[in-house]
Amino acid sequence: MPTPRPLQRFLLVASLAGLVPLVGGPPAAAAACPTEFVRVTVPPAADGRYLLSVATGGADSAWAVGPGAFTGRSLALRWDGVAWTNTPLPKIAHQSTLIGVTATTDTDVWATGYAFSSAAATTIRRSSPADFFMASRSVPFIRPMALHWDGLRWKSYAVPEPRRSRRATLQRTSAAGSGDVWAVGSVERHSRDWQPSTLIEHWDGTEWSVTPSPNVGRHVNQLIGVTAIAADDVWAVGWRGQFFGVQHALIEHWDGSTWSVVPVSFRQDSIIDVSAASATDVWAVGAHHHGASPVAIHWDGTSWTPAPLPAEAPGSYLEGLSVRSSSDAYAVGYARDLSTGSGVGLILHWDGASWIEQSSQKVGIDDELVGVTTGPSGVWAVGSIYGRNRIHGLIEAPCE
Repeated sequence: MPTPRPLQRFLLVASLAGLVPLVGGPPAAAAACPTEFVRVTVPPAADGRYLLSVATGGADSAWAVGPGAFTGRSLALRWDGVAWTNTPLPKIAHQSTLIGVTATTDTDVWATGYAFSSAAATTIRRSSPADFFMASRSVPFIRPMALHWDGLRWKSYAVPEPRRSRRATLQRTSAAGSGDVWAVGSVERHSRDWQPSTLIEHWDGTEWSVTPSPNVGRHVNQLIGVTAIAADDVWAVGWRGQFFGVQHALIEHWDGSTWSVVPVSFRQDSIIDVSAASATDVWAVGAHHHGASPVAIHWDGTSWTPAPLPAEAPGSYLEGLSVRSSSDAYAVGYARDLSTGSGVGLILHWDGASWIEQSSQKVGIDDELVGVTTGPSGVWAVGSIYGRNRIHGLIEAPCE
């Protein structure tokens, strides 16, 4: 299996050849604790699907979302305090890719992604387990999508696009409050050369609107992760550069009136997710150039600085992050085993002094964790299991 690359290219989607879905739901975690994090049972609807993001909305509430590997049917799973179950989605989600999810309460949940304009582009293609890319010209138009859960059902809301856009995608989302929700992604305005620029959308409690966002240089500018600390303090992260060339960290900040690029001294990093304990305690994670190794950076209120991480094999990376406090944060991703060429979900915990690796239960030939949340309902990590000719959504939790 090819070496995975980060979620940075989770953009779109054509056909995933050679994979067949698992039959039936996966087994529950064993009573004993073989690892610090163990797999939990997910419904059969997770067969043939990826899980990309997870969020908690209350003591007995959590959500996990992701797209289908064979069709454009996205998936939204709900934890009710007892089990994970599938929830029906609006028709627009039957040809779509859900990537991000955020929740302020049990009855206020947003999921973001994008919808296809034609049935011809409803299956996913990848060049490696986490390396999704835009299918050449087979998809003429892609539209940003936002779904809202009100406690009873999901509803689709109109999401505007920049003028003359052809392909616009939303990735992750974050809420500072029920009337203050942000989603980030990218937009392509020309059909000849795919050089997307940043896209940031905001929900004000009534409608979604495009908020102007800066770009650096003439090549790709893509935002992937976002965290909303307050109405005047929001961070968005991603990368800029070339898809198959050098890529650099892209970090932007909202001060209540304007988005601006925050300069960083380090280069050749793709930043995938961001999360905060406070305005002066913000973390972001990703990978060094082309997924050579994981990276974590910290904002102390003045500047971003790299933080030391446990040593990992080349081809490892981080994709998801959740900060609960200054001494409690989790980052997840993929840890490659050079002896086998496969890997397992990578889980790191911040204890206030250092990042410490925690063990993840290996299930398939290749396991990958993409999203993580720390909230009232506990710690949840989501991703995918890759086996021989099969794929399955994966959820892990601390073994107790």
